[in-house]
Amino acid sequence: LSTCDGGGLPTAAGANETFQALDALAEHPSTAEYVSTKLLQRYVAENPTQAMIDTVVAEWNDLGNPAGRGDMREVLRAIFNMPEFRGPDYVHAKVRTPMEHLAASFRATRGKTDGYTELLNGSDFIETMQHMPYLVNEPTGFSEIGADWIGTNNMLERQKFGLQFTTNVDIETEPIFGADVIPLLNDNGVSTLPGNAEAIVDFMAETLFGGAITPAERQAALDYLNTDDDGIVSPYDDARIKETFGFMLGFARYLEQ
Repeated sequence: LSTCDGGGLPTAAGANETFQALDALAEHPSTAEYVSTKLLQRYVAENPTQAMIDTVVAEWNDLGNPAGRGDMREVLRAIFNMPEFRGPDYVHAKVRTPMEHLAASFRATRGKTDGYTELLNGSDFIETMQHMPYLVNEPTGFSEIGADWIGTNNMLERQKFGLQFTTNVDIETEPIFGADVIPLLNDNGVSTLPGNAEAIVDFMAETLFGGAITPAERQAALDYLNTDDDGIVSPYDDARIKETFGFMLGFARYLEQ
């Protein structure tokens, strides 16, 4: 396409050719299917069925929509209203990306951050989890496929994040990275005094997983809370409570969207 004049400035004809090319791409049938599939992968399932894709493509091609063909608001509305969006076979079926994992942790624990320390500076968590914003090498962007995020190193970094995140708070100062879960428990009527381990773990499970925790996972959390670093039964203190919260942030279940 000849889009510039001799001085490097865009010409009217050149700009028109660019818009014509974009229109041709937007009108191509493959575009509707490709974008519909990517949106379904983002919001519903890594491997959407052809029937799901066809439903979204039909909405894309509906000329009765306010913005006509390709009306993204209506396309997204169709996705959010389809049964699969909240269906039991699809809920929790996707893996959180590292950025989603971090954001969910801050939200669940009332965590604090300056948006930089321990997250972006140097070789910290977002970089070691390989999810630095805008720095993906592939033109297709970061993957929505969970298996691409669940490698040995990524899992280790998520566990390291959880433990550092919940134990990094100095109660004497305003934290720039961390979550003090002791006030969170107390504000919700959960005593942190000895002898209340089950209530503490159950609150953590409700906060992090909506209560969806297996008996084995619950017992693992209780064992972690009620023992020291050598595995010897020991009365827990505030430090151990914080570590247990961080330990549970590394549970496989916490990887689910």
